[in-house]
Order: sequence, then C-alpha cells, then structure tokens
Amino acid sequence: MDQIIGRDYILETNAPENVEIFLNKYDNQNYILQVLNLSGFNGTTYHEPIVMNEINLAINLKEMEHVYSLVHESDISYERHNNQLSIKIDKLTSYEALILKA
Repeated sequence: MDQIIGRDYILETNAPENVEIFLNKYDNQNYILQVLNLSGFNGTTYHEPIVMNEINLAINLKEMEHVYSLVHESDISYERHNNQLSIKIDKLTSYEALILKA
C-alpha cells in the first residue's frame, strides 16, 4: 500500500481475520478495492462461505467521489470525513469488488 497511496495511509475495518482486502490502482487516479471472504476455505478445500454482514472500511484516499460495485453493478453509498473514505458493505458472501473513482 505504501507504493499506491504513500506512507500516510490508514486502512481500518471491522472485518474478521478471514477476510482479505486488496487495494490496487488501475490508472492514474482510480482504484479497485477487492474484499474476499475466505471463511469457506480451510487450506485445501472450499466450502460455502459464512455470510458476513456490515463490514466497514475506512481508508485515506483523497478526491474519491464515486464508489461502484462490480459485483452488484450499482453505486455504493459512502461518507467522507476529511481525507478518509468510509464504505459499508452490507452483506459479503464470497467476494466484493469496488471501483473508487476520483
């Protein structure tokens, strides 16, 4: 993350440890945030994941003005507090991908 948004980043979440979060810059100003629910994975086999509700993510990203879910093909509401973008994923089944646009 240091290379993407610098060393002053903060990523906070209430997601349990079996949720992986990836942030990638895909052009000069936009990002993709991927959230992967690994609760159904035990190291060698995959089972139906445990559905997780109300996952909150807060990350320092300047000038993000639009959040779009690729999974649900819809806009996602968010809040901005200073330079921090706050996003709530109401329900995480197995995967969520969010486009963060400037």
